[in-house]
Amino acid sequence: MSRRGFLSLLGAGAATAASMACTPSAHAAVTPNFRDVLTSVPGLKHYYPLDSANQARDVVGGVHGTVHGSVAFGTHARFDGKSYVEIPDHDDFSVATRGALTVVAFNTIDDWRGAGASEYVHWMGKGSAGSHEWVFRHYVQGGTGEASSRQYRTSFYHFNTSGGLGAGSYFQDPDAAGTERMVAGVVDTTTISMWKDAQLRDSDPLSGYSIKPGNGSAPVRLGTRDMTTGFLVGRLRRVAFFDRKLTQAELKRIYDARNLPESGSTTTAPVAPVGPASPPASGTPVVRSGTGSSFPLKGFDVSRTADSLVAYTKVGSTTGTNQYGTEVVVRDGRVVSVSRSRPGIKVPTGSIVLSGHGTARAWLDANAKVGASITVPQR
Repeated sequence: MSRRGFLSLLGAGAATAASMACTPSAHAAVTPNFRDVLTSVPGLKHYYPLDSANQARDVVGGVHGTVHGSVAFGTHARFDGKSYVEIPDHDDFSVATRGALTVVAFNTIDDWRGAGASEYVHWMGKGSAGSHEWVFRHYVQGGTGEASSRQYRTSFYHFNTSGGLGAGSYFQDPDAAGTERMVAGVVDTTTISMWKDAQLRDSDPLSGYSIKPGNGSAPVRLGTRDMTTGFLVGRLRRVAFFDRKLTQAELKRIYDARNLPESGSTTTAPVAPVGPASPPASGTPVVRSGTGSSFPLKGFDVSRTADSLVAYTKVGSTTGTNQYGTEVVVRDGRVVSVSRSRPGIKVPTGSIVLSGHGTARAWLDANAKVGASITVPQR
């Protein structure tokens, strides 16, 4: 394609970018950070890193928590058996309003006795009298009641809003104090399940206890549920809420990223940039990144299909796409915002929205970060 065939959005760098070859060349690769991995999973609504930089902030959904007591933030939030974080009630935290819920948390029990309870400690949950929903609990070491037969058990329960017995799933492993586990509770309107380190450990029907999830008004609390059923003596980090049931592959993706830095990037040895499986046919319009990588453009203002990249230009209209993709807003040759795993976004004035699915999404994720230069072909 001739240089004239491009609408340059690169400003001063237009000539250089437009003259680069369409075939991928070797460039330094960027190691993804944990947040990039997490936000690539569809359905993410709220995310709390619980580190020293973010503390109780929700860096995805903006529903920020409030610290009560002395929670120490470092690489995680450390709870001392009398402190907690309270997150305001929101429909995204309820199965009844969203149809499904996955809660992921990296959890470390530093003392299995917990504090303030003799049988079990509710270390994270949403529920209060007359407004019960879901909860994570662990049984008290040397505790009373069922605790004697449930040592080292960690459970995920859902209740009717009125309370009573709940339907729950669990794993029961003799994890030593100080052992971190990635715990995931998954529930919809019919089934509840418990995952540990991306492995399904238990699944149960809600009908076994006649549970019909309701939308209560209680906040979500980390470190306790309602201050009356114990407090966590331990740590939490990277707590995330999704409005769908995650798959085993998606949970494994998150678990495998557990040791990546929270944010930022690291440059590694040069590798070929992400691109289509094969070069586009001659004459096919392509979108180019400032590094020289390119991807074929399916068209303008057309339906986005599997593995396709589409440019949307009608100001004020929405792209009409689903949440299984990445969309970037390009203005004056630069990416000004990135939207991942969300339904279609509105086209701002003076901008173009590039929307990618599958391999096109992977290309955008690798080449169209905020601030990156992008050239879009002329319509």
